[in-house]
Amino acid sequence: MATTAPAQATVSMIALMSENNALAGPVESPAWRAPWLSNRAVQVTRNRPVIVGRRAFHYMNMLGADRWLFVVTRDEDLLEAGGNHHLTGYGFWFLPDIDSAVDAALRLAQARSAPEVFIAGGASVYAQALPRVSRVYRTVLHERLDNQPALDEGALAGWREVHSERRMSGSGGFPDQTYSVIERPA
Repeated sequence: MATTAPAQATVSMIALMSENNALAGPVESPAWRAPWLSNRAVQVTRNRPVIVGRRAFHYMNMLGADRWLFVVTRDEDLLEAGGNHHLTGYGFWFLPDIDSAVDAALRLAQARSAPEVFIAGGASVYAQALPRVSRVYRTVLHERLDNQPALDEGALAGWREVHSERRMSGSGGFPDQTYSVIERPA
């Protein structure tokens, strides 16, 4: 009896953005630091390979003993260092470009039976990886931000929404938010 190879993991993107597709909010803004926003990202990416740029890696709080991080950087010292992994097998690795990172993450996902690989920022990593992305988990903060890195306006045109939930603003000055999952048409 022949066995079939496991399906390749889905390449997904997880992003927090404004209504006008800005991918980064003011660091000092509490709206972009709401605890439930980071909690959702942590839950969705748990036990999955995650690809980030070096600056996003520096600012993110996703290090932990429950995910693999692939950090895209041109910094020769970091590339030479290679990364760090825990006894659990989780950890982080530095890679020179998005294609190397996605390929390495997909190999790891297959070896560990992880169904998805995540692209988690920053803006240039999103732009470079988007042609390989099939699904986007996005949280839209209902406000406009100007002069911030943004995803191209038409980049997600034609994608279909498969899930959506809205969170109304509460105390603390947080804007309304919509969490949705969209998929590239087949």
